[in-house]
Amino acid sequence: MTDSLHPPHRKTRRVILVGSAALILIAAVLIWWLNRDIEAQAPILTTQTPLPSARHFHTAPEESQLKIIIDSRFGEIEGFYQLNESSVELEPDGGGWYVVVNLTFDARTLDIGSAQLNAPMRAALEVEKYPNGIFIARSTAPISDQSAAQTIELAGQMELHGSVQNYTIPTKIEIGEDKLTLSAQITIDARQFGISIPALIAESELGTDIQVVAYRAE
Repeated sequence: MTDSLHPPHRKTRRVILVGSAALILIAAVLIWWLNRDIEAQAPILTTQTPLPSARHFHTAPEESQLKIIIDSRFGEIEGFYQLNESSVELEPDGGGWYVVVNLTFDARTLDIGSAQLNAPMRAALEVEKYPNGIFIARSTAPISDQSAAQTIELAGQMELHGSVQNYTIPTKIEIGEDKLTLSAQITIDARQFGISIPALIAESELGTDIQVVAYRAE
């Protein structure tokens, strides 16, 4: 009677799920143990000093968003970093403007909406040792018309996990008199930054959704 109520395949799946959860927990504990009491590393990149002639915009962290999408063994999970107060500049060039971004975030603010994945992902990313996330870039061409939303190419460097990689990111930009917004979606291969995510936890490729809101500086 009991076997008919709980078919063998259901029991097997339950055992696999429990076993996977246990292995993930063990992996998280081992990673934490190896990285405990480690001093935070200083950033490699430094943000650029804006030109006096540029139009200066300061980001609003409470209105901005840096989201990562993780393809985990439990399905697609979203995590969020808190952007620091950063800057976006419009540098004049003849009849147009180059867009220059200096974005920073604290990796220690990472929060993943999964009790099973939050600790192991933070450990794999070594957020305490490498707390600095930085993206410094400049548009590949000047903007001549600021009246309409458009897509630009931001070319620059990204620092994550104490490693720097070059990126060119298609970015939607909208510019108002006192407000500027940026929106971009890219896929990052964590292995390029020296990050080793255990296969039991998630895939190495992380989706990234960046939404930046900035206001004209007084």
